[in-house]
Amino acid sequence: MDIPDTTIETTVVHSVAQYMNLVLSYVDGTWLFRGVSRTSWELLPSIARQRYYVDYSEFDEIETFNLFKARARRCLSATPQNDWEWLALAQHHQLPTRLLDWSESPLVAAFFATLGWNGGLPRLSESGQGTPGTLDQLLTRNPAPNLSMEDSVVYVAHLDDAFDIADEDTNPFEVTKVEFFQPTHVTPRLHSQLGAFSIHPDPTIPYTGPNLSRIVIPGEERLNFQITLDTLGFSRSTMFPDIDGLAQQLAWRYWVMDKREDA
Repeated sequence: MDIPDTTIETTVVHSVAQYMNLVLSYVDGTWLFRGVSRTSWELLPSIARQRYYVDYSEFDEIETFNLFKARARRCLSATPQNDWEWLALAQHHQLPTRLLDWSESPLVAAFFATLGWNGGLPRLSESGQGTPGTLDQLLTRNPAPNLSMEDSVVYVAHLDDAFDIADEDTNPFEVTKVEFFQPTHVTPRLHSQLGAFSIHPDPTIPYTGPNLSRIVIPGEERLNFQITLDTLGFSRSTMFPDIDGLAQQLAWRYWVMDKREDA
């Protein structure tokens, strides 16, 4: 397991049951959760982590955002009414922005933290001759040493300020401090994920808010989490309530639940 960052309060959990017991203390409506698939990844908005070969440019960010607004209208049945709504929509459709995704649900965050194994089974390295790992190998406490497994993490942010929709009269590119807000232009995916956002005036600075903690899920438990969360109704078809999400969930179930091979 990766060594946790000691500058942030960190708790390690080994099961969904243990995770649920922990997050029951975060039920007063003043907490948000963000799932991240690697503990080494900082809370950095996507606009600042997309281009490793060139420095971040606010001019390029705004130009890309404006192009999205100009070209996305023909794809929408309802048009966002201000730049806050446009930013939320752009972020949700994977355009690099200065936003970070959060959820009001700790189980949604756990789903996204462990999502790296929501496709085909992890495979053995070349020393294992590329043989697919069996389900028993994946679920054991002592899996094959060549299986690639990385710890994931759920960040927990406590909100001191009011958490509400953004002031539409404020330019989101002129915000001077990190703020959390609820989107008003709600897509089915945002609704299913109980989505929320934080906006970062300098997206090159990782977020390390004063009321931030994290819950680490060891790599060897990620598949266990995905199977349990799927049973509880947190799956691709519920997080992405469209035909793509349905197909991806059934494909995952085919590989993980049914494709059991003899060791």
